[in-house]
Amino acid sequence: MIRYEPSPDGLAAVAEVVVGTAHRVVRLPLGLVADPDHLDPFGLRQTPVVTAGSPALTTLVEAGIRRAGGSPAVAVVSAVTRGLPGRFLGAVSEGAEVIVVDGPSAAALVAARVLGGRALVALPFDGPQAMAELFGALTIEGSEVDVHAVVPALDDVRRAEVRALSAPLRLEDRHHLIEVDPRPAFDELGRDAAAAPIVDLAAAAAGVLAGRLTAANRRWRRSTG
Repeated sequence: MIRYEPSPDGLAAVAEVVVGTAHRVVRLPLGLVADPDHLDPFGLRQTPVVTAGSPALTTLVEAGIRRAGGSPAVAVVSAVTRGLPGRFLGAVSEGAEVIVVDGPSAAALVAARVLGGRALVALPFDGPQAMAELFGALTIEGSEVDVHAVVPALDDVRRAEVRALSAPLRLEDRHHLIEVDPRPAFDELGRDAAAAPIVDLAAAAAGVLAGRLTAANRRWRRSTG
């Protein structure tokens, strides 16, 4: 359950976040929130929040969501949006089934976890420094936050290239690495995945996973009334 409290900039969410076996109570500033009297105590209710490596990759993320998720309601939010956590809550209350953040944002991933969403990141395979900076910033109040890090399923040669880029960070020790076939996103756009750069494949794979999770959420909600 999430508790909402006044803060100097509007509201803050107080929630328990489980990381591994540790339970941490954290306070997340939300900024100004529309209709604050009707905020859901369950926050984002497992809504996927997926970050693309750059705004240019958002098209691939959305294509993967459409193909794998049955064209769900998608909210696209800029990574530099002021009051991003509050915007997430507003988007879900307006009917969004999945949220896409069109740029790299550790703050968005942390907010998703604190607010009870599913944080998915398309790994920024454009360079090891970008990856190190992103994952090094996944903390709140001194506590590390784990996320779903999506790796594109590739042939053996390119898989070795991906492992060489990500291995120094030992992401599997702290996060959930999930290998996903990116081709459905390319099929949706009528594009060939074979020659695509790895950063595009990662964005596509993250979108496919977000779509699958969204479809699963929809089935679960229907089954529970």
